Amino acid sequence: CINQPPALLTDSLPGNLVFNIVESDTLCFTAYYKDADGDNVVLSYDGDAFGGGGTLAPYATATTDSGLVNVNSIFCWSTRCGHARPLPYVAVFSVGDDGCPLPSSTRDTMLIFIHPMPTAGPVNMQCIGLANDHSNRILWIDTSGVGKYLEKYQLFRSANGGAYTLLTEITNDTINYFDDLTAFNNTTNNYCYYLKGINKCGDVGPSSDTICSFGQDNTKKNNIEYVTVQEKNEIELKWEPFPDGPYSTFYIYRANHQQLSNYELVATLEHPLVDSWMDKYVETDEASYCYYMQNRNLCGGLSLSSNLGCSILLQGNSEPWKNHLSWTPYLEWSNGVDAYEIYRKTQLDGSFQLLFNTADSIRYQQDENLDPNHGTYYYVVKARESATGSGAISTSNEIELVQPPYIFLPNAFSPNGDGKNDTWLGFENFVKEIKIQIYNRWGQLLYTGEGINASWDGTYNGTNAPEGLYVYYVSYSGYHKGENYSFHGTISLIR
Repeated sequence: CINQPPALLTDSLPGNLVFNIVESDTLCFTAYYKDADGDNVVLSYDGDAFGGGGTLAPYATATTDSGLVNVNSIFCWSTRCGHARPLPYVAVFSVGDDGCPLPSSTRDTMLIFIHPMPTAGPVNMQCIGLANDHSNRILWIDTSGVGKYLEKYQLFRSANGGAYTLLTEITNDTINYFDDLTAFNNTTNNYCYYLKGINKCGDVGPSSDTICSFGQDNTKKNNIEYVTVQEKNEIELKWEPFPDGPYSTFYIYRANHQQLSNYELVATLEHPLVDSWMDKYVETDEASYCYYMQNRNLCGGLSLSSNLGCSILLQGNSEPWKNHLSWTPYLEWSNGVDAYEIYRKTQLDGSFQLLFNTADSIRYQQDENLDPNHGTYYYVVKARESATGSGAISTSNEIELVQPPYIFLPNAFSPNGDGKNDTWLGFENFVKEIKIQIYNRWGQLLYTGEGINASWDGTYNGTNAPEGLYVYYVSYSGYHKGENYSFHGTISLIR
């Protein structure tokens, strides 16, 4: 028979038995062996990883083992700075059995490469944010991936061309900014900074580039394209595309148009990927609202205020055969408003039709072109930006104006077939529903008619009613909800 040597089980080990670590790393693994013939097995180890050959302490450790069929060795090495070298360290595991006809053995060599600890940097200085007149935020990016091997960053500062001195030390590699709260008068003093990284082995990385506070103001100002009423009590604010949006914070302020000194912060958008915002906490039928924006860049620099954007508030009132409209101006496109357009519809579910155009200086209109068959009129106003702008449009709130109903009923008619006043017909304007009843002097109901075309031809059951005085009762409604009226009078029928 042939005695098979014990075999290393490599499931949890690299296939080529080569390990790569960085000085100061800890390497631990277990070498498992199995004897296929079921013999007694003895395991031992040697190599320069365990000392000797110029290896610096601390050394690797491992365990010996013996037993039937299965043995293992637990290897661990907590390396330190100075262990790095080009050549690998060696750990050799020897395993032999007592099988027949002759004992058999295996010898496996593990190669352990210990690489130098990475240095920090070079760090890329990004920007300086001027948070206020005594605070600078310095932001950087370290692409070296030093990570857990970082001991500290050292930040140096110079003022107005003076010598650089150590300002602070940062020991957390996940922090990539520092707030210099002693940068006094930073709008008149020029503060310059650079950064060095030191790893846990004391190796100093290359210095970063130098960045100075002069010229770091946030000059990328937002520009509001338009403010418009979208739905009742909803206003959309739209701004021009802002390339630094994903790296900025936007602040949106709002005030009542009549109280522009009382702006309040209504929205904070962190790194927005969109270029519009909807304000749902407004009363669009009660007030015009004005907005402006500011942005804070990645380094905390606050921009100047944007232009204003003010919604249009449309108001109106009715008198017989006239609807009066007035509205607040749209503010503030840089080249002004080209024109205001007044739109009207007569059905709630209908479509708006252009009614008037007015110049920017005119914000009042009187609508006298009214249809007596429609008592309710809906209006909106649209402001169009000057042609030299981006062609933006702002729409006002929608208002409803109702004409009061009016009825004229003649007091006499002559149904004699001469083509003049042959029927008793009223004239109704802006009447929604009407019902007419006519009685003779004995209280007998002769006629009932409904609708705006109701009329009496002077007959009852196909027979001409005699000359005389008749009584009518009228009930009708206008277009205001719950608006109902009634009255009565007399008619003279003349043959």
